[in-house]
Amino acid sequence: MQWRKTTFIGLAMLACNVVLGQAGPFRSQTISPEQAQADLEVLRSLVAEVHPDPYRYLAEPELMAEFDRVKDSLERPLAVVHFRRLIMPLFRAVGDANFHPAATTAGPEAMRLPVKFALLENGLFIEDESKGFRSLPKGGKVLSINGLPPDSAVARIRDFVVPEGANTTRQNALIASDFSELFDLYVDQRTDFQVVCKAQDGTIHDVQVNGMTANEVARSKRPQGITLMPWTSSLYADISTQWLKLRTLDADTLDMSGSNTERFLNAALKGSRRNSIRTLVIDLRGAGGRDLGMAEELFGLIAQEPYRVVQDMTVRCSKPPRNYALATPIPEFFEGLNEHYVSDGNGGMHLRRDDPRLALLQPLSHSFNGHVYVVCDGLTRDAAAAFVMLAKRSRRARIVGEEVGSNASSFTGGRELHVTLPNSEIAVQVPLTRYVPDGTPSGPLDRGEAPHHWVQPDPSVIARGGDTIKERLLELIRELR
Repeated sequence: MQWRKTTFIGLAMLACNVVLGQAGPFRSQTISPEQAQADLEVLRSLVAEVHPDPYRYLAEPELMAEFDRVKDSLERPLAVVHFRRLIMPLFRAVGDANFHPAATTAGPEAMRLPVKFALLENGLFIEDESKGFRSLPKGGKVLSINGLPPDSAVARIRDFVVPEGANTTRQNALIASDFSELFDLYVDQRTDFQVVCKAQDGTIHDVQVNGMTANEVARSKRPQGITLMPWTSSLYADISTQWLKLRTLDADTLDMSGSNTERFLNAALKGSRRNSIRTLVIDLRGAGGRDLGMAEELFGLIAQEPYRVVQDMTVRCSKPPRNYALATPIPEFFEGLNEHYVSDGNGGMHLRRDDPRLALLQPLSHSFNGHVYVVCDGLTRDAAAAFVMLAKRSRRARIVGEEVGSNASSFTGGRELHVTLPNSEIAVQVPLTRYVPDGTPSGPLDRGEAPHHWVQPDPSVIARGGDTIKERLLELIRELR
């Protein structure tokens, strides 16, 4: 497998006036205007020198003008959290969800709301409660948290979550998955929470929920003695269907779990022949992974014609940048880079056309040749999103769920540069490589690849602990038999 081997400022100033709850240590830290300006210039250099595709949505002069506007506003000492809020529009202007400041944390002992939420088109819903006390009804629509309407809380949080272009599906998924921490950081710090929600039966529940620390929440999610493997397979013999649930395509995570992907895929193929499987479902909801070789390997399971994952790869940083001393060193990324990439004359470098990563791969003689469905959502990103794009554009599978979290035209990924701004100590993640998936997207160029069949979780199904997409897809397969 080749891959594994080889009008910003005005809005920002207005947002700074929002009350952020009780002040924690990270909120009370203050920096001078000169320190803030120095950090801003470091961020500017990361955009100008390192990011592989910074001017997709704003041309260089326009984006640099936004930096200048932020710089001109830094006239007095300010709290780090306010400086962070001022620079967030700059990340959103680049429009790359992989380019963002790392989450600020108030510490592992900070109290959080121990609830898992689903952010859907018609509101914020209770998906589960970490404690398991069932004090809040599953599938209930949240009416307020600490007296604040959920729309207001989500709007405040949204300022701190970078979208992928115009793809709010990924942004909403990130807000939902990290809602409790983000609420604590940017909306209201409490040790307990007053939650009002409307259950599916119409009853109103007004419940006080005691906060839990991040470690307590984590422990409550992991039953002792039970290990959930990242790749699993389920058989639905009555409809000759095999369902593969692949929770990640991250090679390191799979290796650490002891998973052997080649053995798993071979076993899946043997099982499909043994059980006369006519329909294969590959469920990639929530899956990511920076190594696109995983997409290449997985597609081999279903490929019927020659294929490749990407048609181009680009970088803009061929040697350690100016502020490399502020970064976690990654010398292996720069070694031999000039041998594999050629300059385009405009500050970028493209992968050589004869590079094996751009070559067409031949399908396996024994690959699965039946019907294929791929399930995805807003957190299907990077390698998993590349697989979805290839499966759809090659017409090898029907896609079900939500648009993927990575841009359909091109997206960043691979190795990242992790830089800590020297004065505010805000950690910034900068991707180093841009990938152009093979084929042509069928939808908007500022969105993720869209599914053939759009399906969102249904609160009534959440209420009984079901999986909306799985239930509906299995029913569809039954009807089409």
